[in-house]
Amino acid sequence: MTRGTPPVEGRYTVGAVSTDDPNRHQRFETYGIRPGASFDVIREQPITILTATHLQVMLTQEDWETLTFEP
Repeated sequence: MTRGTPPVEGRYTVGAVSTDDPNRHQRFETYGIRPGASFDVIREQPITILTATHLQVMLTQEDWETLTFEP
């Protein structure tokens, strides 16, 4: 899946994180959003994911667009 694709409910595996924002990078690391990690999108608007540790995390569209996903 390419960058910028709007999310739909389902399971995603992160291929890459492309951000120069240290705050976003730190937040992603805190929630385990890193290459190879998987999460479920449980709501499309606002973008809400369920992490591997069962935390619900809301992402902005800008957050989402920094992620690329494995097919």
